Amino acid sequence: MANNVIHWDTVEQISKNRGVVLAVENAHARRQHSKPDTTTLMVMMFSESHSREAHNCIESMKRVMGGVSNMPLVVFALDVNVFKAMGAEHVSCVDMRELMFEGGGQTTGTQNDGSHYGSDGFKNLMRWKTACVASVCNMGHNVLWIDTDIVFIKNPLDSLAMDVGNGSHVAAQRDGDGKRFWTPGHTVDNVCMGFSWFRHCPLVVKLFQEMVEAGASVDGAKETLESVKRHDMGCVRGDVSGFFAGD
Repeated sequence: MANNVIHWDTVEQISKNRGVVLAVENAHARRQHSKPDTTTLMVMMFSESHSREAHNCIESMKRVMGGVSNMPLVVFALDVNVFKAMGAEHVSCVDMRELMFEGGGQTTGTQNDGSHYGSDGFKNLMRWKTACVASVCNMGHNVLWIDTDIVFIKNPLDSLAMDVGNGSHVAAQRDGDGKRFWTPGHTVDNVCMGFSWFRHCPLVVKLFQEMVEAGASVDGAKETLESVKRHDMGCVRGDVSGFFAGD
């Protein structure tokens, strides 16, 4: 995977892609069975190298939500094997290869590189992760992003509804808890977007646009976090003034 520079027009193109539209419509139809939050679509993106971890996540999701028919889930597949596997599981899925590459390129080598935090492959994956979430939000849906290492012990939509009912725009998990995190010298909390919820509204769409344009650079991440502070978005548990943006 080359160093892809993703701009907002890429997000708009993804949101209009036929495969994405069909997958989102299929997941949208299932959300009628999800309660009490009937406006949120769950989104994942992974390759075969993370398929066992993702399978564990999705199996736990099935158990707490009563099966695939109750899961408003869309998976963005980074390779053909994931796309086929999700189809066999009747999970709404998008073949990312037609969006990311010309001529159906391969992702295997880069996915291995993407497993290492801070690598070029990782940064590329963060760009595409942001673009996937932004595209679904841009289509008019609230989005719950789920990393493959998440395991559910209760229905995430039921639990989430209790937190976002206060009108928050963004909800994310909290890492660090005031302790020294992975970056030397940082003793502040960390905003970890591996499990995060975004409300569809003009403010969040604008934030996504800024995030996409900022790319995956350190300076861009800092500017984006400052943008969150400036927008003064409602946060579930406190403000983000002392938070460090990990990914």
